[in-house]
Amino acid sequence: MKDAIRKDVRTLSGAQATTWRPIAARHGISTFSCKYLYTTGLLREHMSVSGLAFRNKVYLGSVFAALIAAELVGHCVEPATTSAGLRLKNGLHYLEATRPAADGEYVPPAKELVDLRNFVAHGAFAAGKKGASMTTETTTYLLHRLALAADKLWSDTKIHKSFKESAITPLFLKDEEECIYVAEMLGRIESGRTPGQDIDHQDAWRQPSNGATNVPLFPGSSGPTGTA
Repeated sequence: MKDAIRKDVRTLSGAQATTWRPIAARHGISTFSCKYLYTTGLLREHMSVSGLAFRNKVYLGSVFAALIAAELVGHCVEPATTSAGLRLKNGLHYLEATRPAADGEYVPPAKELVDLRNFVAHGAFAAGKKGASMTTETTTYLLHRLALAADKLWSDTKIHKSFKESAITPLFLKDEEECIYVAEMLGRIESGRTPGQDIDHQDAWRQPSNGATNVPLFPGSSGPTGTA
């Protein structure tokens, strides 16, 4: 990726090309590269927020930030989806496919994660349900898979057409002309680091001995080792 980021000649079309062309020209890169840098920078920010919350045992905030990132992945791989729930489900399926599950690895069902996101996002309200369930392994699973996805969005040719078409909108800080993330991520990749590496606060969730694994967050929560 280090040598390819400036040599890449993939282009966007239509409205996305119009959106990203001036930003890409400013950095001397293709519109595809520019959009990828921004998207992975946004993914990393959500992951960093999730990791910081996880470190401080703010578990609902942590998993919510990770699920927002998963929905962004879903938007990149299935841009025609208009439902937030389906975008999240598509993202979760892509995360699950980033690599085969290791022996004993907890892989939370996508439907449970969609229900959990809705539970957290809507004031802990779950219509017709007794409650929601998760463990901290839910969050560590998501963050590990998001880190893989951040790199695979560049290399996975099967989803590049979808990524090109996805309506990703750049963000400019007020009173600044620079689109956030692009310069930072370009510098990161040119220094030999991929988007999925060295994420802020990753030591809170990359280490299996952090002491928080499989902590039930709700009475009766089911998790990888059964019912709490």
